[in-house]
Amino acid sequence: DEIDQFRVEVAQHYARGLCWVLQYYYQGVPAWDWYFPYHYAPFASDFLHLKDLPVTFDKKTKPFKPLEQLMAVFPSQSRQFLPVEWQPLMTQKESPIIDFYPLNFCIDLNGKQQLWQGVALLPFVDEKRLHRTLEHVYPTLTNEEERRNKRDSDRLFIHSSDLCYDYLKRLYVPGENEITKKNSLELPTRLSGGIAGLLWPDDDDKIKPIGDKIKPPLPNCEDVLNNQIMCVKYRDLPYDNDYIFQAKLLDNVQMPTPTLKPYDYDQSQPFRPNLGFAQRPQYQRDFATAHRTIRHSIGSQQQQQPGGFTRQYGGFNNYRQPYDNNRQRESNGDYRPRYSNDGYRPRFQNDGFRPRNPNDGYRPRNFNDDYRPRQPRGNFQPRQNNSYNSYRQNY
Repeated sequence: DEIDQFRVEVAQHYARGLCWVLQYYYQGVPAWDWYFPYHYAPFASDFLHLKDLPVTFDKKTKPFKPLEQLMAVFPSQSRQFLPVEWQPLMTQKESPIIDFYPLNFCIDLNGKQQLWQGVALLPFVDEKRLHRTLEHVYPTLTNEEERRNKRDSDRLFIHSSDLCYDYLKRLYVPGENEITKKNSLELPTRLSGGIAGLLWPDDDDKIKPIGDKIKPPLPNCEDVLNNQIMCVKYRDLPYDNDYIFQAKLLDNVQMPTPTLKPYDYDQSQPFRPNLGFAQRPQYQRDFATAHRTIRHSIGSQQQQQPGGFTRQYGGFNNYRQPYDNNRQRESNGDYRPRYSNDGYRPRFQNDGFRPRNPNDGYRPRNFNDDYRPRQPRGNFQPRQNNSYNSYRQNY
């Protein structure tokens, strides 16, 4: 029926997602337009008829441009980070994509306790409808916004002390063999620590040459008086779309010896990993919270003794006297009433914990005890008679 068909459909989409993730980690992005079109994962029992499931993806797809990506993931409350002419698309009722930005939506806790652990039931973004809508507002972008919105090449920053610096200086030397994107320079792996790729000069006018002064992009920051960083454009080596990367170590690889840092290793005790950002965090030794949780969980299953604590700690058990199994009955068959020395009785002053006698235990120090006043020496000045607490002796 429809329910069984729906369950199988969800499971098949989920299985394709597993294949997408596997290819992403080992071969690169299989397709930029794929997504899981449901809010919930299927049960393991729903994975049926997967033998003929197609797991190929369209590698010709392209990712969103930067501003398009923000339109696809931002709520309307974050519209100030988008171009001014694009912001009404997230708020006006007449917008063709206003349903992408609901102000109110449901959160299914799905058995969790915190809201951030729940499933936000937001609508899925229709990629084609988003692109059709943005075509009408693209002409309103400024030159700076157009520059921010393009998919550009990666950049590699090299310090003047790096081994590659002298080799890459030729990128900015004008001449007949000027290096461009079409005839880019290959990065030597023996100088780059194993990084391979193609390089060419960065034509951005904001990139300053070596030795120039650089103005900071943020206020209240100091100028960089002597720039020592060179910036070049970078691209990975090209491969065919059907190329299969082998998931194995390269030939003649030399694996380093496994070691632990000195502060992580101690022969006197087992190794403990870092928890959080602290180098050596203090491990939790207070188990009161865990004990309360356990007692609360098993409270309905295991009856707790009155008072909770043992007799020696002065718990409620001290109020309870041993039950007399040989109590005699009266002539009418009833038990005789309890008396003050029988069963549960009030605590007397001399029973259990009693108030401390002022003459017991800790007492005020006698001025005639062995501790004698400290003799003044150095810069120490004895307390004056008219000063605060002058009646106290100097210890």
